[in-house]
Amino acid sequence: MDVDTDMAAASGPAGLPSPRADSKGSATIRSGAFNALMARWASELQAQHDRELEALRSEVERLRHAQAATPKRPASAPAVVSETPSASEMSPALFLVEVSKALAPASGDEGPSPFDAGAAPCVEAAAVRAEPPAASRTPAARRNTRMPSKLRHAVEEEEAAVMGFRQRGRALLQGNSFEMAIGTLIILNVFSIYLQLEFVGYEAGVLIGVEAEADLPGAELAVFISSYFFTLVFLVELLAKMYFLRCELWYSGGRVQKFNIFDTFVVLLTVVDLWILSPMQVGFNVSVLRVIRFLRVFRALRVVRTFEVFSKLRVLVATVSASFFALFWSMVLLSIVMLLAALGMCQAINTNLVDPGVDSETKLWSYRYYGTPSRALWTVFELTFSGGWPNYARVLVEKVSPLYAVPFAMYIAGIIFAMFRII
Repeated sequence: MDVDTDMAAASGPAGLPSPRADSKGSATIRSGAFNALMARWASELQAQHDRELEALRSEVERLRHAQAATPKRPASAPAVVSETPSASEMSPALFLVEVSKALAPASGDEGPSPFDAGAAPCVEAAAVRAEPPAASRTPAARRNTRMPSKLRHAVEEEEAAVMGFRQRGRALLQGNSFEMAIGTLIILNVFSIYLQLEFVGYEAGVLIGVEAEADLPGAELAVFISSYFFTLVFLVELLAKMYFLRCELWYSGGRVQKFNIFDTFVVLLTVVDLWILSPMQVGFNVSVLRVIRFLRVFRALRVVRTFEVFSKLRVLVATVSASFFALFWSMVLLSIVMLLAALGMCQAINTNLVDPGVDSETKLWSYRYYGTPSRALWTVFELTFSGGWPNYARVLVEKVSPLYAVPFAMYIAGIIFAMFRII
């Protein structure tokens, strides 16, 4: 009988609802029928388990009586030291398997064993039930079951040592001490980049005649050694994290570790730039190399995540990150407004460029700042964000027409004052 049958039995005759099947009584009847059904299933499973256990115990007793009836082995036979647990510590199935191994005939004995007649099928069935399926065992466990005992123990100890080494390595790489050490090296690397660019800029000034040539012994060698040293240290750090952390370096806790991906990207590009492209003098795009070298400076942001001193700064960075989409749409709105203002100014100025009443100097100034849509858009961007908007409006108001004061006043009041304070 299933749950539906029990539910039907709880209802009235001919499938009609029972007088008790109101809103609360119906729920009570269903709950009682379900509990009764589950109790019956539990009792049947327990009875089946008791029957199987009793059958195994009977088979063990029969095998013990059969062993007592067989002649004993010679006393000179070496005793077999079993590494298996005692009978009280093992299940009936495992106990039956161990009994079958102990009662198996020796290699020199003749004659059939009492197990050959009827015990073998039961032993095989018990062994199958006692041993876990091959699919559920690990590759190391499946491999170790075919090894001798001593070799298996040695392999297990070696695997445990390797796992312990990896756990210690993971704990070291994820510890605060290691992160602080790497953060300190990143800060030193930023200072070395600063000194390197100072030296390169000085050499460029000497070439164009701005700086006087001076003898700086060892400066170029120091720049070379510092670049290779920091690149090697960060490469070793990356390889160590890839070995110990594996995929957790880039994806852990259900999240993609974006900063670690960026850090890996920068380290690999630095290695390619310093150790492959520069020595080979490959004709690579100079702009791409500049971007690669520029990205190295942004690794200093990793220090913000590491040092406890920057905890307040991390709060500010998290706040900016959380408001990123709001800032993005604010910039989209401002870009649309600035584009419309630039197009309006460009159309107005184009009529003044052909006006004979405007002097040539004013025409040149007007074309420089508002002559094309691109020039006008850049000028509107400058007067919007620089705060020096009178420099871009006074010439038009004083030398072209005083009416230009109206659009500039509306833009300054509506955009720079009002919209900036809203967004």
